[in-house]
Amino acid sequence: MSTVQAALEDINWLSKRLKGLITLSEEIKTYDTMKTQTEEFKAQLSDQKNKFADVVKKIKDKEVTLSNLSDRHQSAIEGHNTQVDALIAKAKVDAEDIRKKAESSAEDLRKSSQEDKTSMDREIAVQIDRLNSLKKEVINTSNILTSLQKHISDLKAKF
Repeated sequence: MSTVQAALEDINWLSKRLKGLITLSEEIKTYDTMKTQTEEFKAQLSDQKNKFADVVKKIKDKEVTLSNLSDRHQSAIEGHNTQVDALIAKAKVDAEDIRKKAESSAEDLRKSSQEDKTSMDREIAVQIDRLNSLKKEVINTSNILTSLQKHISDLKAKF
C-alpha cells in the first residue's frame, strides 16, 4: 500500500508541476504579446514625435512667412508715404486733392494690413491649439507606455 501511496504522491507532485509549467507558458505568451505591443507603442510614439517636429517646423516656416509679409506691408506703406510726399512737393496747386487721396489710400492699406495681421494672429492661435493637442496626445501615449512598462516590471517581479 505504501508503494501505491508513494506513486500517487509522485503523480500528484508531477501534476502540480505540469500545471505550473502550463501557467508559466501562458504568462510567457502574455509577456511576449505585451512586449510586442510596447514596441508598437514605441514606434507610434516615434511617429508622433516626428509629426510634432514637422508641425513645429511648419509653424516656424509660417512665422518666417508672416514676418516677411509684415516687412513687405511695412515697406509698401513706407513706399506709398514717400510717393505721397513727392506728389505734395511737386504739385502745390493740387496739394489738397493729392493729400486726401493719399490719406485715403494709406488708410485702406493700413486697414488691409490690420486685417492681414488679424488673420495671421488667428492662424498662429490655430497652430498653437494644434501643438497643444499634439502635446496632449504625446503625454497620453507616454502615460500608456509607462503603464505598460509597470505591468512588465510587475510580471518580471513575479518570476
